[in-house]
Amino acid sequence: RTATTNTSDLVNYNGRGVWCALNVTAEGAATLALKLQGKDSVSGNYYDIVDFGTVYTAASDTPPVTRAFFVNPGLVAADFIGITGNGSVGKAATVPRTYRWVVTHADATSTTYSLTGGEHA
Repeated sequence: RTATTNTSDLVNYNGRGVWCALNVTAEGAATLALKLQGKDSVSGNYYDIVDFGTVYTAASDTPPVTRAFFVNPGLVAADFIGITGNGSVGKAATVPRTYRWVVTHADATSTTYSLTGGEHA
């Protein structure tokens, strides 16, 4: 990929938290940023819920790199004690029924990655 990528609309069926894993397998000189957006059910417009900021930097990361990201209203920093260093990050926020992940490229350098995810309790 060489440009900002949005997932298709995803559904938070049970009103729980959501997670995703970003797996970078090949890089150019890119930096990648990640955010979670909700979708307004009336207008169809998207709005930012959580911005994780820069989550991958070619200058300091070497593929393959996999990092996990969690969003749940009940998350606290203590939930991630013991797993620091692998890039897993959690943020407290309410996730609406329809949402999407957005991966933003800092430039047009080709970077190969996948994004997977789902709901969590």
